[in-house]
Amino acid sequence: MKKTALLLTLALLLCALFLFGASAADCQNGQHDFGPWEDVVSSPCDVPATQKRTCKTCGKEETQTRNALAHDYSTEYTVDKAPTCTEAGEKSFHCKRCGKVQPSSVTAIPAKGHSFGDWKETKAPTCTEPGAEKRTCANCKEEETRTVSELGHERVTLPAKEPTCTENGRGEGVYCKRCNQPFQEAAVISALGHDIIDDPAKEPTCTEDGCTAGRHCRRCGYVETRQQTLPKLGHKTVIDPASPSTCTEHGKTQGSHCSVCGKVFYPQEELALLPHDYEETVVTKTCISDGYHQFTCRRCGQFYRDNIDYAYGHQVVIEKAIDETCTTDGLSIRTYCSVCGEVLEEAHVIPARGHRWQTKVTKATRKQDGKLATVCADCGERKSETVIPKIDTIKLSKTKYYCDGKKKTPSVIITDAKGSKLVYKKDFKTAWDSGRKTPGTYYVTISFIGNYEGSKTLRFKILLHKVPNVKATAGKNSAKVTWSKVPGAKSYVVYICETKNGTYKKAGVTGKTALNIKKLESGRTYYFIVRARAADPAGKTILSQNSAIRKVKVQ
Repeated sequence: MKKTALLLTLALLLCALFLFGASAADCQNGQHDFGPWEDVVSSPCDVPATQKRTCKTCGKEETQTRNALAHDYSTEYTVDKAPTCTEAGEKSFHCKRCGKVQPSSVTAIPAKGHSFGDWKETKAPTCTEPGAEKRTCANCKEEETRTVSELGHERVTLPAKEPTCTENGRGEGVYCKRCNQPFQEAAVISALGHDIIDDPAKEPTCTEDGCTAGRHCRRCGYVETRQQTLPKLGHKTVIDPASPSTCTEHGKTQGSHCSVCGKVFYPQEELALLPHDYEETVVTKTCISDGYHQFTCRRCGQFYRDNIDYAYGHQVVIEKAIDETCTTDGLSIRTYCSVCGEVLEEAHVIPARGHRWQTKVTKATRKQDGKLATVCADCGERKSETVIPKIDTIKLSKTKYYCDGKKKTPSVIITDAKGSKLVYKKDFKTAWDSGRKTPGTYYVTISFIGNYEGSKTLRFKILLHKVPNVKATAGKNSAKVTWSKVPGAKSYVVYICETKNGTYKKAGVTGKTALNIKKLESGRTYYFIVRARAADPAGKTILSQNSAIRKVKVQ
């Protein structure tokens, strides 16, 4: 076997050498055995590509450029984008070689739509709150929720129940069967508690059984303490001893009776009374007690009185009382009997009442000082006295203002003769004129109070400012005068004069801030001043001071 295998191997080697030697000779003669052309790099069909092929014998390679190919599209769709529940997909024909999509074949695949399962409760609805449910798509697991309407209350009536001794009762109520919410509270009626009454004890008698005390409820019969039977006692005989008669009480013979039930076996008989044995005593009368003869029984002590001589009473003497004062004690009246000397009412000390101090004020005025004195209301004694200096100075902090549209209230300054200031609302009060914003004269009435009396009226003025920014401009046979507004002014008066220091005459009145004066002589120089004008609260005209003088030469 080994020899045969070796021979076969040698034969195969010889064949291979023969064939190889022949092929190599062919490649050297330019007769290569090339394989098929293959693209060097994969590229789309519509793009030229480089190809190569290789000699199977010697391995030589040749390359060439391949022309672009026409796509070889499949006639079966390829799914490019799978549809979902909510989004459409796409499919198209692809080139069998390069896989490129044929644009005209692109076709939409409709969305599959959700495949929801059954609704499942996630929150149970209550009587007053909605619940919730959800369901899930079997494909994409998307969840959808919805609200479940609240159930609403299911009202039921709970009937009333009478209370008993041990259990609470209730009134009629209305409740929700599901959530127990009350619409009409069933009022709790407290348990009545036992109405315990006493079962009185009954003492046993000689002939009848008795019983112990007990207690039970008169309503429900509950027994709190049960009665026990007490057996009858039977008679118990006792002797009623005999007793002798006295002056006031009858005596008795001996008898007997039952000490338990009182049944008499042998009744006692009453004996006759004894006569009194009186002894006489004489009592002499006094101022307050009667005189008499008293007869007293020696045996029983009973007495009676006869021959009464009535008391004539005390002969009262009254000693005069001494009045107390602010500083000294007094004494009350003392009474005694002039006959027997008995003191009927003893005098007692009445303590000094002390001074009753009062403050008396003599009010200061503008002409004289006042006084502040501490005097006893009873005895008139003076404890102290203080001088209230008279009112000296009454003035306003300012008596002249210029109108600016704001309310004016100057301070009131009042001093006394020693230079001390009086205090507002303590020593004086004020009454002001109303307004006090527009030009005019205003008054304040000062009334003194407290330790002062009298009144005083002061005044102050609100004036118009001098007219500012006055200008004069020449015109043909005319002049134009302008100025700025003055607070509080209702109109303006323009005055004219042919000399600076001459007599000015009224040229015109206007509510504006400019005035044209016409019919003037050409070439002549004129002088102008302006004054603001208003009316005070009483209607009186108020004018401001003269403005600055302005001159102009008319054209």
